[in-house]
Amino acid sequence: MRAPVSSTVRWQETDILTLLKILLFGGATVITPNPVDIGLQTIDIQVTENIEAITSGASLYIDITREISSDSVFDALNEIDKKYPKGCVGAVLSGKNGDKVLLDTSSGAWSNELVELRLSSQKGVPTDMPFTSIKISSCNEIKSTVVKWRNYSK
Repeated sequence: MRAPVSSTVRWQETDILTLLKILLFGGATVITPNPVDIGLQTIDIQVTENIEAITSGASLYIDITREISSDSVFDALNEIDKKYPKGCVGAVLSGKNGDKVLLDTSSGAWSNELVELRLSSQKGVPTDMPFTSIKISSCNEIKSTVVKWRNYSK
């Protein structure tokens, strides 16, 4: 007779399964292989292959390197907050069945070579829903940018 599995063990198995998914399928996917302009007019991006979230922290990243003039991380993040305040940039993920997920939280991401605006969902992105299109708009124009999907955040 097999002993019952505790919820702690199930949780650990779930963590291991998620880790394996991240290692095998996680990473960044370029959504716009050709640069796009994002502004007040909503752009509608039809993805060539459905995108899915591995974890609820999956996010869109918009390259804003050209829009930010600061050279230090602190100054760049402050400039991002001023140019793209809360609610300025938003996106909606749409599934095949008409289901929608609002990416309503933005934050800056900085490295030596790249400055990005991260859009995530305050409620989390469902992990069981393939997305077929993305609508994005911004209160301040972002010219000639690349949009990426990263699906491995917590």
